[in-house]
Amino acid sequence: MAFRLTRHTLLLVALLFSLAGLPARADSLSGSWTMTKYEGPASHGSATGQLLFADSRFSLIYTMDEGGQRWGRAHAGTYDVSGDTLTYHVGWSMEYVAGKPSVAAKPADRATKFRLAGDTLTVTFSNGSVQTFRRAK
Repeated sequence: MAFRLTRHTLLLVALLFSLAGLPARADSLSGSWTMTKYEGPASHGSATGQLLFADSRFSLIYTMDEGGQRWGRAHAGTYDVSGDTLTYHVGWSMEYVAGKPSVAAKPADRATKFRLAGDTLTVTFSNGSVQTFRRAK
């Protein structure tokens, strides 16, 4: 009996280790995330914002400082995850840049690479910009 228990224990441990290497699923992103950093070609100074994933939908709103002026953007739509690719299916977007608001329904797909490590979500865009978020508690 001890041999069977040991064999089953080893199988369980092997299964757990194999699951640890699986890519994140869409439901592992569910919830609210606080932007902690935005860097790269599209960044314009310090940034703050919120990203929300719920029921296959997302909403992102953030502001940045640029030359002493505050500007912001917002995007919303649906999303899906495949491996390490997070694709935003943007249904609408809004910008407030250089004192000029712009609201537009610009349907677009934005495929990004993402990494989820504990309570930290890192999203990398094709232009090299990187957004880092911490899971809101």
